[in-house]
Amino acid sequence: LHYPLRRQRQMCIRDRKIIFLYMTTHKKTMPPLGKYEKNVVKTARLLDNFHKSIYVVAGAKWKKYSACKTNVSYKTTEELMKLFDIRLQKALLPLGQLGTKPKGCPNYIGNCAEQHACNEVLLQDKEFKAKIKDIKFSLAYRPRTCQIVPYCSNCTKTFNIHN
Repeated sequence: LHYPLRRQRQMCIRDRKIIFLYMTTHKKTMPPLGKYEKNVVKTARLLDNFHKSIYVVAGAKWKKYSACKTNVSYKTTEELMKLFDIRLQKALLPLGQLGTKPKGCPNYIGNCAEQHACNEVLLQDKEFKAKIKDIKFSLAYRPRTCQIVPYCSNCTKTFNIHN
């Protein structure tokens, strides 16, 4: 009974070593997020210990504002309208109504960690100078294994980020 658990934990530690190796070589392509990327991974590891329902952790950064958020369980359109900044609502509008599942993507609009991280950065900017195209995103990580999760089509279309 104990062997599979021990083996599973060893595999998890091995995957984390791989991700840190990847991060050291990945700094050349994303220089402004080097230290921030490590903070997102640390947050993912901390959240793994407390919340089992979290599938993805991602971070967003604009100038001095930054946020690290998780995916949110499915919320209604009204809840998302109250939660999201008006700039993010306008950017997500071409995909469809908040809280619905668009064609070609398994995620509901407004459920992604990237969308919530972007929203947090926009809400921190009280002067309304931040533009969605200027916000930089970290890679998305799975908390349990710290594996990199590819961005969904909702996020790639909205934020112009690529896997």
